[in-house]
Amino acid sequence: NMIKKILRTSLGRAAVYTFGHILIAMFVVKGITGSDWVEAGTVALVEPAINGVWYYILDKVITKYAHI
Repeated sequence: NMIKKILRTSLGRAAVYTFGHILIAMFVVKGITGSDWVEAGTVALVEPAINGVWYYILDKVITKYAHI
């Protein structure tokens, strides 16, 4: 029930998306650059966090105008 409540909101979907994006980015940065996990994690936080905000805005606009 808690997960369904979270996923019913734009903020909840944005948070889940951002968390997954950060994990994916960490593995990609580590794999491509060979950096350690701390460095990969630091780099991986910036871009996904910005994308998370973008996703939240996009989801709010789509929800408002598409009547989803």
